[in-house]
Amino acid sequence: ALEKGERLTPDQAVQFLEHLCALEGWAGKFHVCQTMQYIEIPFGHAEMAADWVTGLLEHDRPFVRAWAIDALCRIASQHVSCRDIASNAVQNGSRDSAASVRARCRKLEALMKPGKGF
Repeated sequence: ALEKGERLTPDQAVQFLEHLCALEGWAGKFHVCQTMQYIEIPFGHAEMAADWVTGLLEHDRPFVRAWAIDALCRIASQHVSCRDIASNAVQNGSRDSAASVRARCRKLEALMKPGKGF
């Protein structure tokens, strides 16, 4: 639904973010990271979301790591306070052993260039 243009209300976004810690399986974490690009992170919740995502940067599964970096960049695009951590994640991810992580970082670097996307 979010990919097709549906949006969470601010209250729904807060509820969504406040329940991230309840996720246990890698697939749910992966999909939440993919979903971050469609969620407007309410003021006061960006650091909490970034902290949760940061915990996934060392995950065993490369696609979780790749999309965690993407999620951090999406959060940072809305909240300046998270830009340094997102930038560091992209730099570190570009040296990851998994090609999927490095590819996601290249795409993010291109999007983060001024006038390109974020």
